[in-house]
Amino acid sequence: MRRKSLVEHVCEYCDKAFLVKPCRLKNGRKYCSIACRHAAQIRPMDVRFWEKVDKSGECWLWTANPGPRGYGLFSRDGEMVIASRVAYELANGPIPEGMEVCHHCDNPSCMRPDHLFLGTHSDNMQDMVRKGRKARNDGENNNNARLTWAQVQNIRERYACDDVTRADLAREYGVSWPTINAIVKHKKWVEPTPEALIHMEIDALRAIEEWEQSLPEVRVVAWSGDDVPF
Repeated sequence: MRRKSLVEHVCEYCDKAFLVKPCRLKNGRKYCSIACRHAAQIRPMDVRFWEKVDKSGECWLWTANPGPRGYGLFSRDGEMVIASRVAYELANGPIPEGMEVCHHCDNPSCMRPDHLFLGTHSDNMQDMVRKGRKARNDGENNNNARLTWAQVQNIRERYACDDVTRADLAREYGVSWPTINAIVKHKKWVEPTPEALIHMEIDALRAIEEWEQSLPEVRVVAWSGDDVPF
């Protein structure tokens, strides 16, 4: 049996010549060994990271996995991490324990280093509330609300001054007696002070953070590729 001819090809990683079947070259073989192929595919982390960032605008936008609430996720050392933390560390070094990465630009998908700064979790939550990035879900902001603030004010004024019962008001406004009772006693539809509002929002955000931390950790397992011909 005649042996099929081999051709010489230069490895694109180590620059050494090796013999290979022509059909393998047509199928895209570029390296002399699996080791060279793996080494060529392992790129520096900063290269992998920044190629996923669009730097064409004022904010440098993350274009890969958007992650929860648009903050972006990046695979590092076999696990998914928030992309903005990686951007900050590449520019400024390690992040101290207990510190979070915040955005001057209020754009969670922005990776531009000079738009990022460090703060505690409390700092981050208060900054989010002050800048209005956490939507309120009370009063008229609640999609299930059947009253307006003007109607609530009218209910309280009429109950305080007129000879009207809570049952009458409930029938007139199409809500339940317990709702009217909670309104006239200021247990519902309460306008909090700005300071109280910040604490309320922070409590809600902490509840969301605790729920997210309770989710199973997502890990990325590296593929060895040993079972696939090179």
